Amino acid sequence: MSADPAQLDIPLPKPGPFVTFSAAAIPTGDVRQITIRRYDTGETLSFAGRAAWALAQLATAGSEGCTPITHPGPRWSHYTWLLRKAGLNVETIHESHDGPYSGHHARYVLKTPVHVLAIEEAGSVR
Repeated sequence: MSADPAQLDIPLPKPGPFVTFSAAAIPTGDVRQITIRRYDTGETLSFAGRAAWALAQLATAGSEGCTPITHPGPRWSHYTWLLRKAGLNVETIHESHDGPYSGHHARYVLKTPVHVLAIEEAGSVR
């Protein structure tokens, strides 16, 4: 019988933006659902679909963050909006790029410290 993720005793670290993972909750594939616990409030949150995928990408990217160039996804701005609506702090850094299609893009960085409790990937639950 597995423990309810909301009841797990996870020690709270010193304040700061970082992410930790339960041993069985390290993303390796197509993330469909993710459950986290915020270190700052103790709140447990679950996300599904592309919001779950984006949160897993942000969590594994750490302070480097994600761009639509390094982590291709059709609607990054919408995914981060969903995460922000749920109360997570996702910073947007505007960066310029050169080349034949020069312009600017966004880099998204998860600033809310979280512990990833569980991940469901396509075809499996961990």
